[in-house]
Amino acid sequence: MSGRGRGREGYGKDSGQQSRGGFRGGSGSARGGRGGPPHVPLAPFTPDYRAVEDTAVTQREDALLDKSGEDSAVTLPRRPAYGSQGQRLLLWTNYFRLQVEGTTLCRYAVSVKKGGKDAPRGLMKRIIQLLVECQLKDIHLDAVSDFRSTLIFRRSLNDDLNFNVVYRAEGEFEPEDDAPQYQVLLEPSGTLNMSELVDYSTSTTVGISLSQSQELLQALNIIVGHASRTDPNTVTVGRNRRRQGRHRTGADQRASEELAVFNCKASYRANQRVPQLRKRSAHLGTFLTPCFCRSDPYPATSAPSVASIVSSVDRTLNQWPAAIRVQEARKEMITDLTKLFQGQLSLWRSKNRSLPANLILYRDGVSEGQYQVVLDNELPAIKKAISNVYSPAEVKQGVPRLSIIIVGKRHHTRFYPTEADDADKTGNSKHGLVVDRGVTNFCNWDFFLQAHSALHGTAKPAHYYVIYDEVLRRLNPEQGQAGAADALEKMTHGLCYLFGRATSAVSICPPAYYADLVCERARCYLSSHFAPSSGSATPASESSGSAGISTAGRPVTLHDAIKHKMFYI
Repeated sequence: MSGRGRGREGYGKDSGQQSRGGFRGGSGSARGGRGGPPHVPLAPFTPDYRAVEDTAVTQREDALLDKSGEDSAVTLPRRPAYGSQGQRLLLWTNYFRLQVEGTTLCRYAVSVKKGGKDAPRGLMKRIIQLLVECQLKDIHLDAVSDFRSTLIFRRSLNDDLNFNVVYRAEGEFEPEDDAPQYQVLLEPSGTLNMSELVDYSTSTTVGISLSQSQELLQALNIIVGHASRTDPNTVTVGRNRRRQGRHRTGADQRASEELAVFNCKASYRANQRVPQLRKRSAHLGTFLTPCFCRSDPYPATSAPSVASIVSSVDRTLNQWPAAIRVQEARKEMITDLTKLFQGQLSLWRSKNRSLPANLILYRDGVSEGQYQVVLDNELPAIKKAISNVYSPAEVKQGVPRLSIIIVGKRHHTRFYPTEADDADKTGNSKHGLVVDRGVTNFCNWDFFLQAHSALHGTAKPAHYYVIYDEVLRRLNPEQGQAGAADALEKMTHGLCYLFGRATSAVSICPPAYYADLVCERARCYLSSHFAPSSGSATPASESSGSAGISTAGRPVTLHDAIKHKMFYI
């Protein structure tokens, strides 16, 4: 097969460079590895129909923004305005339009047992398939399932909800004589009115809430994923990634995506813009970034979790010393955040002879369902650290001001250019893309940022969500409400150029990137808790019983020569 390399053209016009590129290309062609012919630019997807902006979404966003007025809330603040800088683009995205007309869904919890014991998880999919095909064949077209624990129907089941399912493997028309039987019980777990979700997503009432939001979204995920789970040509890789055996071109895949409308700003800022960010950081103070990284590769073990925090200690944002803390196994929130945060504040004071007036935190490792957990558990710990370091008079005056921004990486949102002039050589949108309309939260303050250029494949933007704000809304007051939105987007994009390992922008802001690297380095320092013992396939932490728990709460001791340096880079 052909390899992937820069070839002759990638190394310039010098004959020696051409020889080097050609040699690597030839080797890649033979081994299917690096090298090969130069990259061929990809054209963006061009469907037969024209990309037309859906003005209804934009009108609703503007109506909500006008009705909300000026917001003084610091917890989950509303969006002050939409960004105004950069060139306005129209993009494709992998979202689809939801149209529901008064559909009520009935949800049932599924339990499968054999001889009083739960059935193996590996057999659940086949057992539920047999249940729907054989026992519920009259309504099988109205049934969908996640094939683990939930069945959803378009109408309620009035008959007996206890079933005996005789197992037979796929491809068998009749079960074997000694085939096992499983007892399946369906228990009603509520009804869902899908029209409520549509009303919520199209309402222009400020502060409207949806009581069953999580249940409705879970049902939608089951409905959308049911077809791929039952398609014989689709293979599931992991838990949520599915690949079809039939060949589909990139154009075919993108043709199935609905055009979403949003106002996106693409400003292709080069490195000369970074000094402006550094100049502004002089009055912003410091950027403190606690980040949690679960470093237990063995789900059943008691290996400890590792929490890390990195923070800037200079006005140029060049140095980001780190602190590491070991905590309980499978712990998703930072346990001893007060001491970690307090130590970083003290380090800033030792370097600058003063304390910062503003703190901006980029928090990584938090899912969308854990925003409130951060506010309930970690925010009080941060406030306690501030009260321990700052004087009572400063705390009474509201110093320092604090903002917390969640950095989201585990999402499925993608963007594609609609015009060839807006695409780079890989067919992705050009770097510096900011999207804050159409696919973002109508009320709260969030945006997507694709700061980098993907080497291959589809570029994945980072999702930034403001959950606490005392600083950002005060930025650029001379530009009105839009000044705060522009300042946050520009500052985050500028940070992406400051990653110490790269000479161009990276996909997420470096503080969150650095904290991930710290956790990976800590895993090396604690290899006895993660790596198997010699001559044994059992992790050391598991064989030693509570070894992982006994290390909880202990900092990782670093040498004095490197503890205030970027040793992890």
